[in-house]
Amino acid sequence: MDLGDLERAKAELIAFEIELARLAQEGQVNGPAHFSRGNEEQIIRIFRGLRAGEYITYSQASNMSREDLESSKMILVPDNLQEQDPVFKGIQREDRLFSSYRCHYAALLKGVPTDHLKEEILAGRSMHPINSDYRHITSAIVPGHLAIATGAALALKRQRRPEHVWAFCGDMAAETGAFHEATKYAFRNDLPITFVVEDNGYSVDTPTQESWGLEKRNSMVSGLQGRVLVYAYNNDFPHQGVGKEVGF
Repeated sequence: MDLGDLERAKAELIAFEIELARLAQEGQVNGPAHFSRGNEEQIIRIFRGLRAGEYITYSQASNMSREDLESSKMILVPDNLQEQDPVFKGIQREDRLFSSYRCHYAALLKGVPTDHLKEEILAGRSMHPINSDYRHITSAIVPGHLAIATGAALALKRQRRPEHVWAFCGDMAAETGAFHEATKYAFRNDLPITFVVEDNGYSVDTPTQESWGLEKRNSMVSGLQGRVLVYAYNNDFPHQGVGKEVGF
């Protein structure tokens, strides 16, 4: 996939999800599947490497609402990142990638062949299509992969290896203790890891912030520390499946 051509890469991602969603509706996906639609531009830019005009810093976004972030399609980044930071270089083939159960886009952008990923999804492994050849690890447990990703980053640092670790999660996972422990440990130990929060505003079918006693998030950067990126989007698909009860 050519990430330099954003519109073409975006079209390829959407076409893949639409095809698999159709197969899921027909009962050909042998297990639960979590589809994405609406975050193509942001995730492609993160994999490609962020450019000027595509991101906004924590300090610039201190009073930014989730709705503003979603409509802008900007990506929140920490202040004072250096020019050589991995955020601007993008996710490399040799980097370690850790994803949650909503991981089709991440797998494709990491280079996992389309046919192979399709076979995994049809076989019922949509939530955990782990692929060691492409250094992509997933977890169906919220947020089970974050501690593993942090440990991988610690190992890379101790071995003085050049690779970087990337850990993607949703906004509810980012509210958990496991997320805050992982990001705090990574920050205080200067580990080679970037966390990416993909905020669709929901935990399953419950608005994330309402579940914590707020009508909406007061600040998009509150409580963040270390190398944490955040973007917001509206997923056109339901939490799981395609909104139709099917048997498999």
